[in-house]
Amino acid sequence: MEQIINEIVEIEWSMFQQTNNIGGRAWCQDDRRQFEINRRAQFSVWDENCLHSYLEDLRKAQQNGQNLVSLKYAYMMEHTSPAEFEAIREQIPEVGETRQQIIEQLLILTQEWCEAFSRDYPKLSRQGRPITAPKGCGITSVMTYAKGEMSTYSLKTLNCLLALYRKYREEKINLHEAVVGEELRQLSGRTLEQIEKQL
Repeated sequence: MEQIINEIVEIEWSMFQQTNNIGGRAWCQDDRRQFEINRRAQFSVWDENCLHSYLEDLRKAQQNGQNLVSLKYAYMMEHTSPAEFEAIREQIPEVGETRQQIIEQLLILTQEWCEAFSRDYPKLSRQGRPITAPKGCGITSVMTYAKGEMSTYSLKTLNCLLALYRKYREEKINLHEAVVGEELRQLSGRTLEQIEKQL
């Protein structure tokens, strides 16, 4: 699985470097270490089926000259920058009703986990993105980011993730907490509880 994650992150980094920001190159495009930590933390909670499926999505996109990272940010603009989004809407692939329905189910679980994390780690939660934000305010919330990214996934990957998310929910595992915990472990070597107490 580590090898699959390595390949995913390598392809994503390449796509990220080719992504054009409205205001010019973003500072985070020069911070490979932070990028890798963020992405590895996310994929650390995926199972092998989901990883394989998403790697297949990335490879197909490369073959078709498509940049999934650029698309992710484009989809986010529908919520963060509606006017700018309208100007590029025709260039962006339609998500489609079937995929959209699965995304909505994934987002319901994502929001539940984020809200639980906010209750359990209020100080830490305030350090990151807001869970939600009003449309057109220019702020990228957790939910806006998640929806943008999920909109780039194939139907196969979305179905894989839905099965995985339901499994985590049944096992009472907070996926958002697991990802943030892994990210902070890589950054600082400390646990969520230690950081929350120190803030």
